[in-house]
Amino acid sequence: MFDEQQEILLGFVLESKEMLDEVEPLLMDLERMAVSEGVLDKEMINTVFRLFHSLKGGAGFLDLNTVSKVTHEAETLLDRFRKGEGKLNSGHIDLMTRACDFIRGLLDSIEENLNDHGFDDEAAEMIAALREALANLANESDESPAEDIVEEMTIDLGEFESAPDVEDVPIEQPEIDAIEEFTFAVTPEMVAAFTSEAQEQLEIAEESLIGLEKHPEDEDALSSAFRAFHSLKGNAGMLGFSDVEKIGHDAESAMDKIRNGAILADQKVFNLLLEIIDFIRQAVNSVSQGGKANIPAAPGLMSLLKDAVSNAPDGPNAKEEAEKAAAAAEMKKAEKAEAVAKKDAKPKAQAKAKPAAAKPKPVKKPVAKKAKAVEPGKGERRNAQRNTVRVDVEKLDVLLDLIGELVIVEAMVVQNPDIRDLHIPMERFDYISPAGL
Repeated sequence: MFDEQQEILLGFVLESKEMLDEVEPLLMDLERMAVSEGVLDKEMINTVFRLFHSLKGGAGFLDLNTVSKVTHEAETLLDRFRKGEGKLNSGHIDLMTRACDFIRGLLDSIEENLNDHGFDDEAAEMIAALREALANLANESDESPAEDIVEEMTIDLGEFESAPDVEDVPIEQPEIDAIEEFTFAVTPEMVAAFTSEAQEQLEIAEESLIGLEKHPEDEDALSSAFRAFHSLKGNAGMLGFSDVEKIGHDAESAMDKIRNGAILADQKVFNLLLEIIDFIRQAVNSVSQGGKANIPAAPGLMSLLKDAVSNAPDGPNAKEEAEKAAAAAEMKKAEKAEAVAKKDAKPKAQAKAKPAAAKPKPVKKPVAKKAKAVEPGKGERRNAQRNTVRVDVEKLDVLLDLIGELVIVEAMVVQNPDIRDLHIPMERFDYISPAGL
């Protein structure tokens, strides 16, 4: 159990560091455009805002209170710029960069100690600096006094009842033995936070995909859809929603191939991704109503998406991406072989330590009777004729498409609440389910 908890936290650390790696260059671009050109790129500020929002959500799931509160303050400051309620300057960018560095330090501590304790003073200082920047924005725009802003921030922080104030509650650094007592349980609050976050990520992914149908070269929309599926997959994995995690992973991989230029944006891929969003939304709604996050159509949808991606036109970087994938596969294969070799080495070493057994006496092998001569290839041709049939490739494509549509329709029928209330036996649907194909 402890290994699973550790894996969840380490997965959060890895994904969060990837988000920070993406945020920092965007902050530099925002500073350059805002200071030298006097322009604020709304899409870019929205992207940075969403990344901090995802960081806060993941930290909230895992009760990483210090990370949650610092990212909340940074997110609130970014929201003011996003709404046009202040002018971005170099000081703000420096402050956000400091916040990124502080969060990165917290992530290093989480990776080592499995918690973010022991940073009370630094967290209080960072939160105070972010609040001061918020108050200065209010004074510059003459919208409200600084005290009102501080009071509003206190109300916002009240939403995090499970996360007490950093300044008020002293947190002692746990002993090494205490780490083993770490427990991870999915609470109703975590599920509620997941459903809220998931609905938001699904809307972002859906809007981005609809925009990509008209403008497939829109890099911002591609990145937004990729990050939405990435966050959705990570959050679902933390809570054990395996169907959502698996199908979200495949959707993320498809968007990554389009984003990296391995394949060209294809209408069939986009249609399947929109179908996947609808199925995930049904699962999220089920969770919000106390049900399960099961997606019966997940295997069929994942198979269809894999086929659509493999049949999509090659992109400008197809060769380069294929070489990277092949290199990664070879490395993984080598690591697996090395692990197997290490595993086999121990029994062999033990066998060498045992005394050698007496060599058995040679036994004469019975002479086999001569078989009747068979003409070369005659039996092979007979088997080949029995086991193969010629079918037109176009007919196979049509059959595969029909099977995919049957899988989707079957899942929609089985999940329909009106039909479920009629108590109709669903056994016959197994004939068209992925298991029955």
